[in-house]
Amino acid sequence: MREEPGILAQQPQRLILDLAALTFIDCAGATPIVRARRTLAADRPLILRSPTPAARDFFKIIRLHQVCDLQSS
Repeated sequence: MREEPGILAQQPQRLILDLAALTFIDCAGATPIVRARRTLAADRPLILRSPTPAARDFFKIIRLHQVCDLQSS
């Protein structure tokens, strides 16, 4: 994931990451997502949209689903 400068600093109402084209993710790929979640205010949701079944399972293993919203398309 490429971080856009300033987007997180602007504290958007919500941040949506479309993961439909994601073919692989591991801990190195999850790190920017975790960093984004920590940067956003607690009342600002981070939405992971359209994760593949494998990505959804991975997010559950690392418990990312507890702090981010997983949404199907």
